[in-house]
Amino acid sequence: MNWSLPDAAARPLNDDELKAARDVLAARAASAGRMSPDKIAAQLAVASGEWIPAFHVSVVGLLEVRSTKLEPVTRPYQDGMSLPPSPQPVKEPFDVWSVPFAFPGGPPRKELIVIPSTLEKKDCTVCYGKGASPCKACFSKGSVNCEACMGAGAQPCGICKGLGKISCPDCEGTGRIKSGGMTNKLLGPCGSCNGMGKFPCNHCVEGKVDCGACGNAGKKPCPSCEGKGRMECRSCGGSSKVVMGLGFQVEFRAQQAQEAFLTAPGPTAAQEMALSRRAAPVTLEFPSEEEGLRSLSEPGTPGELQKVVGRLLARLKTANVSARLGALKVSVASGGAWRVAGAFAGHDFAYWIHPSSKAVVAERDPMKEVSLESSESARAAAGRGDWETALDAARNTLDLDPQDPAARALASRWRSQTLRESLLLGVGAGAAGAVLAIIPIFTAAKGLNRTGPAAWSGAASLAVGLLAAWALLPVARRLFQTKQRRIIVGSSCAGAVAVFFLVAKAVIGWDPVRNADQEALEGDMKAKFKFGVSAVYDEPSLRALQAIDEKYKAGRADLKELNGYLQAQLMLKKERETLTQEFLGKLDEIVYSGMFLTDKQAQVADLKDRYSLHGVDTTPADEVLKSLEGQTARTVAPVRGRSSGRISITPLRPLRWKATTRRPAVKAPSHKKAAPAKVSKPVKKKKRIKPNQEPKTPQKKSPSRGRTTVN
Repeated sequence: MNWSLPDAAARPLNDDELKAARDVLAARAASAGRMSPDKIAAQLAVASGEWIPAFHVSVVGLLEVRSTKLEPVTRPYQDGMSLPPSPQPVKEPFDVWSVPFAFPGGPPRKELIVIPSTLEKKDCTVCYGKGASPCKACFSKGSVNCEACMGAGAQPCGICKGLGKISCPDCEGTGRIKSGGMTNKLLGPCGSCNGMGKFPCNHCVEGKVDCGACGNAGKKPCPSCEGKGRMECRSCGGSSKVVMGLGFQVEFRAQQAQEAFLTAPGPTAAQEMALSRRAAPVTLEFPSEEEGLRSLSEPGTPGELQKVVGRLLARLKTANVSARLGALKVSVASGGAWRVAGAFAGHDFAYWIHPSSKAVVAERDPMKEVSLESSESARAAAGRGDWETALDAARNTLDLDPQDPAARALASRWRSQTLRESLLLGVGAGAAGAVLAIIPIFTAAKGLNRTGPAAWSGAASLAVGLLAAWALLPVARRLFQTKQRRIIVGSSCAGAVAVFFLVAKAVIGWDPVRNADQEALEGDMKAKFKFGVSAVYDEPSLRALQAIDEKYKAGRADLKELNGYLQAQLMLKKERETLTQEFLGKLDEIVYSGMFLTDKQAQVADLKDRYSLHGVDTTPADEVLKSLEGQTARTVAPVRGRSSGRISITPLRPLRWKATTRRPAVKAPSHKKAAPAKVSKPVKKKKRIKPNQEPKTPQKKSPSRGRTTVN
């Protein structure tokens, strides 16, 4: 058989293929590293190349496995069957492969193979040599009752339910007509059915209809024996004879094995790449293993393919020694790749290239060798402290192999070292600036809050130092002399801190102590006066303003607004005191006047209302009004314990009260007895003199503790 595999043999590459391979390698070197294409082209040289085929082989077949365990076999006897004159005994162990058996096709399955030399003809013991047995389903009658009509030959009518009559629709089967309505009385016999209440059914005869299942026969052929009344013996097949002997089980299992390979030694990645795009598989079928091996040995079949197929066939039978292969199907798919050899920068290389996808797999990569040399030189220079040479070598290594771990680690080490040095120098410069900024705050600065400003100044100094170090990091990484790098970075960070404080104080006017005192003052004002300072005089507000003023006199906060509030409250207080003195003077004038009690009450109430609008404490007016009300009550009320018709008049005395503020100086009264106040006598109604009642005689004035009794 002809396998007809394309490019099944290795061959050298032509000039066009070599040029294409060189372009692929140059593009790979340019994309993998950071070298220029001209530099790569100058150092890349391709010496040779060849086409290497690759194959993917798959073998599918049925594996025949025979059991060595013998078991009895009984089969029906057929005419013309060749049997031995006499059965031969089987010798143990029996060679099951000595029994010929044609290899069948089809799906996997199990079968029983009979040993011909053990067969013997005998009477059937199941049917006792009759070849058949009575049918148990129909009791040898050959027929069974119809399932539809139950053997009756007819079925009940579905219209009249087997009654043969149907009810009259007019009288509903009663034979009489009803009046309907609420009474529903019987009127007379039904005219439709003549009072019978029923009609004969037109669909059946005496309630029966024909059975369509059995044709009114009531019987059907027995489905088990097909109407014969006898069952053929399954053991002998109706021949009354059987063949008995020995046999064994045989199993046909589906097996598959596959393998991929290159016809020349190469890495596994190259094999996978070569078979990533392969031609359509060539499939050949063989009835047996022997024919498949014979076809593979024909001329034109690649030798490596013969070996692989032989290995796959042996692999299919490895787990089962007593087995043979059949119904084989061998599929072979071919592919391939270019293997190119040459030199780059004085180092040999070998690459596998797929001609279609331009994928490349390195068998021997010179890039790694060159990068390894550069990496070694970089580490040696770094160990000597020559960072300039070390970084140049690391840069060359990364140009060839950007993922080289040694070069990347060296570059990372340099970046970390310069970053650490710069940050430490920035922290040192910031700490020095913080000390120089904090010392004046605690020694020469005037203010109440110093800890917060000192902390802010220190933090600002450290932040400026770190920012300056971060900004100078690119410069530091270009300075490879350690001493020079540290001097430049440290002095630059210190200068940045100094410039920051000079600009903050001279240009912006930044004063941390004053700002802290001002913030504390504003916080106290907001805490004491949540809704602002009162626009009228308020004693608690005045005391709070005086306390805050006393607290922040020694600080550096701006007290201009506070002093404005304080002066306003003091002026309001002075005005309040003036109004209070004026109020008390007028109140005394009213009290010591000779007006009637009701007039005094009216004027005191009016005075209270007018001065309460100005915030004056009118408590003395309340006390005067209370006293006047008491005097009015005593004057008007009748004197208890005396005869009716007498009025007790008591002279008024000067009132004394405790004023909330200092009373103004009043001229002391003389020691002369004060004249009794004139009290208006209440108008007394004239009483009507009852008959037989004598008029009261007036009484003379008698002294009694300053009181005057009037009839």
